[in-house]
Amino acid sequence: MTSWRPLLALLLTLWTPLAMALAQCDLIFTKPPSGDHEDNIVLPPNTEADGSLYVESKCNGQGLCNSPYRLSPTRDYYFDTLSIVGSGNSEAQLTIPDSPDGVSTRLFVNSLEIDHGSLNWNGAPEDLVIIVYGDAVFTQAKIKGILYADDDVSLTGQVQFEGLIAAGDDYKAEGNSNVMVDLDALDKGDLSGICENAPPLLAFGTAQLDSNGNGSVSFEARVTPPVLFLTPAISPTNTNNQGATTVRVVDYVQDSNGQYVGVNIAQMDPPRRSGAIVPGALGSVDYLLASEGIHRYSGPGNDQLVLEVGRISSGRYQGKRAGDSSLGISSGWETVNFTAGERGTPALLTQMQSLEPGLFQTVTARSVSSGSAQLTIEHSETSAQLTRKQTIGYLAAWGGGQITLPDGVTRQVAAGTGLTHDRGSRTRDLQTQCNHLNDFPAPFARPPLFWSNRNTRNGGDGGWARRCQLTSTQFSVVNDEDQALDLERSHYAESVGYLAIEAAAQSQLYYRIEHDGDAVTCQGEPVTIKVCNDADCNALATQPVNVILSPATGWEGGNSLTVTGQATAVLWQGQPGAVNVSLTGGVAGPASCLVGGTEVGSNQCIINYQRSALLLEPGAPLGCRDETLVVKAVRASDSDPRQCVPAMTGPQSVDFTLSALSPAAPVGNPVFRLGGQVLPFNTSQSRTLTFNRNGEATLAANYSDVGQLSLAARYQQDQSGEDIELAGSSDFVVAPAGLHLSSPDSNALCASGDASCSAFVAAGTDFNVSVTPVCWQRDGDTDFSDNPVVQNFVHSGVPIEPQLVAPSGGQPSTSGSVSVPVQLNKVPLATTQVSEVGNYRWQLAANAGGQRQIDYMGRTIAAYSADTLGRFTPAYLAVVPNVPSLAGCNGMGYLAQPLGFATAPRLTVKGVNANGQVTQNYNSAFWRLSTALTPRSYADASGRPAIDEALAGTLREDNVGDTSKDRELWLEGTQIAYRRSPALVAPFDAEVDMTIDASALTDQDGICYGDGSRCDALVIENIGGLEARYGRLVLDNVYGTESQALTLPVRAEYYDGSQFVRNGLDSCTPYRASSLSAADGALSVSGGGTLSAGRGRVTIAPAGRVLDTLVEYQLAYPHYLQWYWGRAAAQDDVARQCVAADGSTDRLCNPKARVTFGRYRGHDKVIFRRERLSD
Repeated sequence: MTSWRPLLALLLTLWTPLAMALAQCDLIFTKPPSGDHEDNIVLPPNTEADGSLYVESKCNGQGLCNSPYRLSPTRDYYFDTLSIVGSGNSEAQLTIPDSPDGVSTRLFVNSLEIDHGSLNWNGAPEDLVIIVYGDAVFTQAKIKGILYADDDVSLTGQVQFEGLIAAGDDYKAEGNSNVMVDLDALDKGDLSGICENAPPLLAFGTAQLDSNGNGSVSFEARVTPPVLFLTPAISPTNTNNQGATTVRVVDYVQDSNGQYVGVNIAQMDPPRRSGAIVPGALGSVDYLLASEGIHRYSGPGNDQLVLEVGRISSGRYQGKRAGDSSLGISSGWETVNFTAGERGTPALLTQMQSLEPGLFQTVTARSVSSGSAQLTIEHSETSAQLTRKQTIGYLAAWGGGQITLPDGVTRQVAAGTGLTHDRGSRTRDLQTQCNHLNDFPAPFARPPLFWSNRNTRNGGDGGWARRCQLTSTQFSVVNDEDQALDLERSHYAESVGYLAIEAAAQSQLYYRIEHDGDAVTCQGEPVTIKVCNDADCNALATQPVNVILSPATGWEGGNSLTVTGQATAVLWQGQPGAVNVSLTGGVAGPASCLVGGTEVGSNQCIINYQRSALLLEPGAPLGCRDETLVVKAVRASDSDPRQCVPAMTGPQSVDFTLSALSPAAPVGNPVFRLGGQVLPFNTSQSRTLTFNRNGEATLAANYSDVGQLSLAARYQQDQSGEDIELAGSSDFVVAPAGLHLSSPDSNALCASGDASCSAFVAAGTDFNVSVTPVCWQRDGDTDFSDNPVVQNFVHSGVPIEPQLVAPSGGQPSTSGSVSVPVQLNKVPLATTQVSEVGNYRWQLAANAGGQRQIDYMGRTIAAYSADTLGRFTPAYLAVVPNVPSLAGCNGMGYLAQPLGFATAPRLTVKGVNANGQVTQNYNSAFWRLSTALTPRSYADASGRPAIDEALAGTLREDNVGDTSKDRELWLEGTQIAYRRSPALVAPFDAEVDMTIDASALTDQDGICYGDGSRCDALVIENIGGLEARYGRLVLDNVYGTESQALTLPVRAEYYDGSQFVRNGLDSCTPYRASSLSAADGALSVSGGGTLSAGRGRVTIAPAGRVLDTLVEYQLAYPHYLQWYWGRAAAQDDVARQCVAADGSTDRLCNPKARVTFGRYRGHDKVIFRRERLSD
């Protein structure tokens, strides 16, 4: 087994340098599946090093009996042939090991055969990758995996496939095939060396055009080119006199490795007749580049943006003077189907990605809906003779709001529709169209980047969209026309789709100086310099900036300071006086100054230096907690001006004044206690302090709320005719002890934190979360739910995010992060939702450094507690049935016969949130669907016999509690039976509909199968697999000498539509000699077995005497091979089943025959005599 590995390594080494750039996986494995990929993918060679593998369940001595077969360990296998073949109802199974994400068992196979077999059916699709170097044709198979066939893929029978599937040539799925595409397998499976998952591309900006109208856009190297969208502008001034023009895609640029790295664009003018306006140079155009596929983006709140991007090849066109001369080119429209599954009509952008040389071509759309649109190549009024198909790019957009895009920046995005003017069926000139303004859903900070296209085609002149007016709140779009046929350009009103994305702000920095305004000459005064991205300094700049400080002297380390976000410099001043602080160099934006938290003018950014002062050190106070205020009386030393010495000692009376800074007018009448006594706001009171030999005194302080306060202290005394004064102040922030995160909504709290809690709301449904700031209550407190609530906490937005509590190991929510603003006199609430089932508690969102904390006016708050919220349920259930089939005998079954299932009915049950997203956590302790899948009923096509359930069977469940998989419910041992009556029925193919009542698919919370607005019954349609036949069992009369053993034929018959004939397919019905009874009980019968081609026989031993008697084959009443023989009582002397108690003979009964020993020769004139017993 080891000799092939060096050879394999050598082959792969030789192959790799010659390989083309890998194809993009999401363009090969699509939803729905697709073909024609052989030109886009290069497969690694198959060394056939593992030979061939045959897995069979033929355990009757005529084949292999090695199923189930487990292929282990996880690695790459190279087979010539892989065959998985079952026998009858015995399915052959090939299983593989579970593997972590990014690791797969990979099968490289020349020939793959699966018949009555399953491959990895109990595993995950991403665990298995199958590469077939040829056709993949399946008629009865169950597969989970990622499968690519280099030629055709054909699913034509009872095929169940889950995962990803694609074909190099044709892909076809017909009959009862059921394919469930799992796009998540792309990210989890190992497709290395086959294709690669290129990150989705979404790039935008403004491209410059040179004086000749040429330009280019570059992008990161990609195997397949992205789709480019361009919308030319037209001046809102004197619009009618602007010439007709647009911008086109010239070509996509490839590097030396064949990868696409850019696109060339050019201004394109339509043909024009004499007297037409000549357009000027556009100069620039907004561009949007997007890779093909479905892009889903979200923001810090609940805003969502979905883009579906694609390209099609089309020869459909419109135009007054357009014609064609090639097969496949014709006037008309091309339909594009959207697969994003979004509701609502999208904004649709279109762009020609290629042009036929010499022709002026744009794109028009119409009939835009949530699921599709029609596109055409627009020639307007230009003359055109089309000879070949061209490529059209399209982008459908749903949603908008504050969206975080791939560059990591959260931007305002708007997608929607507008009108060129509001006069409908009347034409309007370009200027009137330009003056018709459409509103954006929400204002932008500045005029956004903007793209638009026509989504209707009214009138016969055609045209294309050009953006005219554009502000932060409104836009207008005109329908431009060529002047090739005539000079007029007025047009009917058209609907336009648009996409607008917030443009990046110009590089503007804002500078701020902060200090408290008071200082003492014997200490340096700290001055904070901030460099910000906004005027309010909510966001600090991330790039280093060098500034020059003024005054020029006195700064520790000099007056040149490098600031990244913020930095602190210390300013010394040896003499009392006022010093104004400013920035004199390196400033690239406006500067402001805050003194003691109050903004002042640039010439009032003053620090007042005193020779002596009272220094107040409040520490880091918390609301409601007793704090220690340190008061230091200092003065400059006579011998060293930079050395502070005590200014006084002993008991001294000091006046204190308290003022509120933020909020400036506290609510709720908070109380500040100093030295045990209330100190009202804006009132001076004295306290006696005892200063120690270091000039320090302490005083108890307590504030019953939070906020930024300013405490001023003043000492004044007349000593020997000299007025001695010491003063000082401190601005400080009293912070809350912590935050409590919860919800005020009814039934929101889940104390146990598990599935026993009552239902709260459905995942994907809005509810309220709250942030409550609280007072200190005790040290070491971790539960703030019962702490006193503070009323003066203000914050622009406390960012919080959900944390999954239960189920343990479940899937976290992809939504729920929200910023909760806290304002005075308002309940601090925000609306959010979670995407998953379970219980959650909210936590402070981690910042860029990974810390869960917020800033509160310079104080850090990291302490919080949270209630567990829940139980979050699904909004509704999605139930996906398999394709069951009935089990028969050689494809046949009888009416009234209990029929089992060859493929048992199996339901995949998923919990779905209110946004239509499948949840994973429902399959856990939070599963609430307790069901036997009853009541259920069955029916075949109209006019066919009714169906009863003969045996309920047992409900089984797979994947119970595995949140990485969907739970499956299936019926084991269930049997159904067609009703039978005396009326004969010709054979028919079973087409059974199984209906499971809505109540059986409704969980204990009332959440049910449906679309979220109602509960539906589930119908599994067209269950087949056999031909239903009206049958009976027949015995033939026999005779012979009394010394001769007689052979009694036993025969199964069915009604073929005109008569009863032998049932040649019945090789399954058992028969026994012991079931044969005779009116003369002395007969000895032997033999029995199973009918063969509808025939059987038993042997009756010689009677040894003349005997004429009736025999009857005993079948348990009612039996599907009994029949309405209608015998009279005289002929029914054995078991008397044919005659009812009332004497009627229209009743099911057993077959009979006459057995005669010692039969006489008979009369020569009697040709034939018949006794009707079992015929």
